[in-house]
Amino acid sequence: MDRHRGHGAERDEMDEPDTIGGCAAFGPLLEAYYHHALEPRTAQTVAEHAAGCAACGAALERFAATDQLIADAPMPAPGPELRQRLAARIATARAHRSERSPDFASPRPIERTTVVYDANDANDLRDIRPEIPPRAGKGMQRMRVLLGTVAAALVVALLAGTLLTRMHAPLGKTTNGGHINFSPAKGACAPADITAHVPKDGEFGTLAMVSPNEGWALGAVTDPASGISESSLILHYKNCTWTELPTSYPGVGLSSISMGSAADGWAIGSTDGGAPFALHYTGGAWKSVTPPGKSVLGGGVYSQVHMLSADEGWITFNHPKDRQGNLTQGLLHLVNGRWSVAHTPFPGIDNVLPVAPNDAWVLGDTTESQQVPDLYHYQAGTWTRTPPRAGIWVYTMRMVAPNDIWASGQSDPGAGNSIGATLHYDGSQWREVPVGASGRAQDVEAFDQGTSWAFTISERTITKDATTPPAEPVIVSAQYQRDGSWQQVSWPFSDISQIGSITRVSADEYWAIGYYYVTHQTPTGNGGYTGSGYAVGVLLYFVDGAWHEIPTH
Repeated sequence: MDRHRGHGAERDEMDEPDTIGGCAAFGPLLEAYYHHALEPRTAQTVAEHAAGCAACGAALERFAATDQLIADAPMPAPGPELRQRLAARIATARAHRSERSPDFASPRPIERTTVVYDANDANDLRDIRPEIPPRAGKGMQRMRVLLGTVAAALVVALLAGTLLTRMHAPLGKTTNGGHINFSPAKGACAPADITAHVPKDGEFGTLAMVSPNEGWALGAVTDPASGISESSLILHYKNCTWTELPTSYPGVGLSSISMGSAADGWAIGSTDGGAPFALHYTGGAWKSVTPPGKSVLGGGVYSQVHMLSADEGWITFNHPKDRQGNLTQGLLHLVNGRWSVAHTPFPGIDNVLPVAPNDAWVLGDTTESQQVPDLYHYQAGTWTRTPPRAGIWVYTMRMVAPNDIWASGQSDPGAGNSIGATLHYDGSQWREVPVGASGRAQDVEAFDQGTSWAFTISERTITKDATTPPAEPVIVSAQYQRDGSWQQVSWPFSDISQIGSITRVSADEYWAIGYYYVTHQTPTGNGGYTGSGYAVGVLLYFVDGAWHEIPTH
């Protein structure tokens, strides 16, 4: 058995944000500012504006007064009629919501495809109720790797038994949301004090941090013999420790998580046989719910979940393959507590970045055979297609503000000379931005103007010695752009083959999942190898200028 791991990334900080002008632009930011959910540079801009604006200052005071009223309010004792009254009000509110049609328009008429959002055609999921899934055996495949002969390449299957989709993005690049849970203060725990209590044969592949001191990692506990899941795995980071939650679901693997807030989030995966599975985090606990869109999946499975808030989010799902073996994706949209189908003018979906209510950017494939996704802007049922420059492959999007979005990817992927690429959206158009890292870094993660990571991956070497399996690529160096200046950062790992999307929790503080490969290879007798393997995730933490692997026990 050979264990292949890889390299990492470097640190980046944030640049000063563009000046935001006008009360209309500040209005949507005030509540996030009050709850300390903005990045420092944006928060400073809002604070300076509010200090000189009576209207915005009064709005902040109202937030504080409301919080105080809630804190001081006595806890009422509900009477037996409360349930009936609430049910009647909810039914009325739902009826009104289904009749509304938001009046937004796309700002740019570039290759526009207008889609009329038909509420009657949407899947009605208003009655989401808790449900414990039946015991179902083994539903989650480990992230499988098929190794061919001399030019054997790794093909990684999605965690949690999901169908193998177009693997445009590198492993782990589409599992996390693009919003930055940024704090002005770094976490309270020194790296040496952080531990992870992971059960035997537990594996995780998706991560969501809600603050520097709290987060979630999800996956499954696998059968070591078959490599498939026995039960779900949920790790909670708090008080310097990653701890397994006692609640688990037999035969379930969890593949994607997104938190709309620290108190509300969604996790998705699959049961045995590939049936969709969903958990909703509310009231301080993860609860199994009827899978959103179950009636329209038709045997398909979930792929990713991306939340903007507790009331706004997206789930991508895979339809079953058609008779020709083609695989297409669809979108579910959560609006005001109701999941419904969002019709798309493209068959493939690589990633989603929600930026505001009824507003999201989607990486979509216009045709089934398209190799590089286009950027699509969704606004209240209208799609605007914006293809990136030919040869640019985008896999990650992050938002500083709706008019300040950063996309990361590669230039000329698969051509043998791939190099990292970055795009920036300024509210009117996307522009390619020079990366600036030294050498030929293939993996780039941009966070804002002046803050990025860049990783260089070794070339895969092919050996004709039938006694030595071919080496797999690993990350060999990391660079970090801070305040616009690039610097080399020590990369202490020798076998990390890929790093998942990095989550920044404060200035110069990041969490990520790194992957190494465990492979089983047998010489074919002609200088090649055949066999299989799987990817294993490890928790990586960057703080005080250094990367650390969190040990598991």
